Amino acid sequence: MTTNESPRPFTISETVTIEVIMKAVTRKCVVLRYLNATQSIVRGTARHLVNGPDDFNFFDPRADVRDAYLRVTLDTGFDVAWLVSDLMHDIGSGDFAIESGS
Repeated sequence: MTTNESPRPFTISETVTIEVIMKAVTRKCVVLRYLNATQSIVRGTARHLVNGPDDFNFFDPRADVRDAYLRVTLDTGFDVAWLVSDLMHDIGSGDFAIESGS
């Protein structure tokens, strides 16, 4: 987002789901995500917000967090990047969660 653009407003629901994602990032929590395509659950450690699946540079903190990607190191050792706006939906549906005790 450039400084000339108007920010998109957040709903209360979006604010609550972003808080879950930011908790995972700041505490390096273990996260779980259900993948519909493979009908499986993947587990990994949240790392930081990045620019995209092919760009693991830190996301610009002045930009809209919904456009960021969450970098996760899976238990298999692979790094993935999931779009925050997709995760927000997944939190609401129960397809993304922080592991209990993280």
